[in-house]
Amino acid sequence: MVKTFKITINGQVQGVGFRPYVYNLATEFSLTGSVSNNEEGVIIYVTGKENNVRDFYSELIKNSPPVSRINDHRIEHSEYKSFPHFKIIPSEKNDKLNLQLTPDFA
Repeated sequence: MVKTFKITINGQVQGVGFRPYVYNLATEFSLTGSVSNNEEGVIIYVTGKENNVRDFYSELIKNSPPVSRINDHRIEHSEYKSFPHFKIIPSEKNDKLNLQLTPDFA
């Protein structure tokens, strides 16, 4: 059965290539939806078969980009949304992002 989930990831996940990583992984798991940044961290909406979403979530948490650091993450059911494909939503210029630099980037 096809369902929609909201995934929230907090930590060092902005400015480190996390959204392109999410995009590629979602495409690999045949999911549609979106990924965006906000003051909370990275917000992902995914629609697909529940087992694909669960596998995607597990892979996302276990193998995130090397310069990222996940402090907290959660997945929850969301109202069903039909997306034509998976997309990266660009950050708004006036959005306040929660950027945490790694020692390698500082």
